[in-house]
Amino acid sequence: MTGQRKNTTLTLLLAAILLSFLQLEPIHAQEAERRTGETTTPVVIYGIMPDAHPTTFLDENEQPSGFFVELFSRILREEGYRINFVVDDFQSLYAMLVRGEIDLFTSLSRSMERERLFYFSQTPSTVAWAELFISQDNQFGGIADLRNKNIALVGGVSQSDAFRRAMEDFEIQFNEVPVSSFAEAAQLVTDSRAYGMVAYNWFVLDDPRVKPSGFSFQPTAGYPAFSKTDRNRQLADLVSQRLIELKNDPDSYYYRLYNTWILSTTETLPPWFSALIFASAFLVFILISFLMLLRREVAKRTAELAGLNQELEQRVEQRSRQLLEISQKARREETVQTLSSMIAGLTHRINSPLGNAITTASVIHDQLEDIPAEENAAEIQRIRSMKLHLKEASSLLTGNLHTVQQLIEHFKDIAVPLTGNLEQEVECRDFFFSLKEYTDTILGEGEWEQIWNIPDGKIRINPSLTLYIFEHLFSNIRDHAYPDKTGGKVEVNVDYGTVSDEQRGSEGPNGIAYSITVRDFGKGMTADVKERIYEPFFSAASSGTFNGIGLTSVYNRVHDGLGGEISCSSAPGEGSCFTIQVPVRNTHTE
Repeated sequence: MTGQRKNTTLTLLLAAILLSFLQLEPIHAQEAERRTGETTTPVVIYGIMPDAHPTTFLDENEQPSGFFVELFSRILREEGYRINFVVDDFQSLYAMLVRGEIDLFTSLSRSMERERLFYFSQTPSTVAWAELFISQDNQFGGIADLRNKNIALVGGVSQSDAFRRAMEDFEIQFNEVPVSSFAEAAQLVTDSRAYGMVAYNWFVLDDPRVKPSGFSFQPTAGYPAFSKTDRNRQLADLVSQRLIELKNDPDSYYYRLYNTWILSTTETLPPWFSALIFASAFLVFILISFLMLLRREVAKRTAELAGLNQELEQRVEQRSRQLLEISQKARREETVQTLSSMIAGLTHRINSPLGNAITTASVIHDQLEDIPAEENAAEIQRIRSMKLHLKEASSLLTGNLHTVQQLIEHFKDIAVPLTGNLEQEVECRDFFFSLKEYTDTILGEGEWEQIWNIPDGKIRINPSLTLYIFEHLFSNIRDHAYPDKTGGKVEVNVDYGTVSDEQRGSEGPNGIAYSITVRDFGKGMTADVKERIYEPFFSAASSGTFNGIGLTSVYNRVHDGLGGEISCSSAPGEGSCFTIQVPVRNTHTE
């Protein structure tokens, strides 16, 4: 207990030194008039708290007592005033002071809002530190002990606000227990319903239920505050002048009362020791402030660095996706070009012998017609049977050769897709709605729903390549998206005009001239099928009735013919969507 008392005394000494520091300015004001000259003694209604030991409280006889009570009662009586006391908690007294129901409250921290509400003495009554108090049975190991603890805070007082700010600076979460008085707060701590309470360092100096934890923060000057009346403006100036006089006189009753109530000793310290303690306290305060600012700056820089790292990771991921897409595109184009070159060579080599085979089949058929009839009936029957079989064989041969010839013509589409294509400027809606009439015939019978969203205005487009693209896309929808041939839904959207840099991709500064999307809501494709749809001769159909070159020729016409890009999004059961983007060109083939 002796060590605790020494710690408390040292804290109070620091507060007294800070108070002296605030009052070093010279005194120029003349002594005020001590008497009002009135025959009737004026009354000052003085509001005090009943439990703010040792400044204001009620003694064992329920009489007002304490350092502030004795100090300001003596000052006011010396100036010819009579005092009536009003005892209540802080919040009630504050409201009374605002309404003018009391004249004086002797220790209130100043703020811009309070300056508008009250008259203040220009001289503080005291300077004290806000401090955390805990029960006699507890030990305080550091501010980390306060994490998630219940702390009793008196509403409206400045030390409660200072504690909240300190906990925010140290990033300590705690549970606030609001109370209306310091006595109530001390009782919560005693009953273990709160870990600690916050008050000025001397407010509970004489309360045996709690003890100081040693965690002090934010020195605050308390000023006498007066309600706003004409008399109280003069009274505030008078009290301020008297405090200055008393504090500048080392032998005044101010210091005798201060030693009795606050320091609880009549011993005096040498001036050099007081200066040393004050300097040490000031350096500690500056160091703590610097550490708080440094911590905030480190947290700020750490957050900025985390944001930059996240942005960098996103850029790396985005760039990786772009490189993968470029690599896949280059590999696909290389495959298509290789196959196109091979097909071009094969079709050139096959065309000549195929033509000769078709001519030979035709000659055989014609020669069979010219065979003369024989006289012998048996011979006639034999020749007729032979001619019938030969005709059937030649017809079958000719049909298959023509099928091969048509297939080779399709192969030419892969190898040479761009011959004779011209761009034209057309009315957008007229062109695409005429194209819809053609897709109706491609889809054929069934319950088909077509939705075409086409803008007004003119568009520069290649009609023949666009017609070819739509023919094969709609054929693909008919045969693969809705294989039961009973019908389905198709949606076409056309948009044209310059778009943003992000959408332009690698097409250069001219932007996208127009984009077309063709969406179905059919069976959709798996991921591995979607990756191969542009490969020549690839078909996802289980039967062998499809040659697998439709989407390859569509890719070639979009990529090489229009200079654009085609992409597909699809998932099983969710349909497929083909998107074609064609860039603006500086020149057009006319």
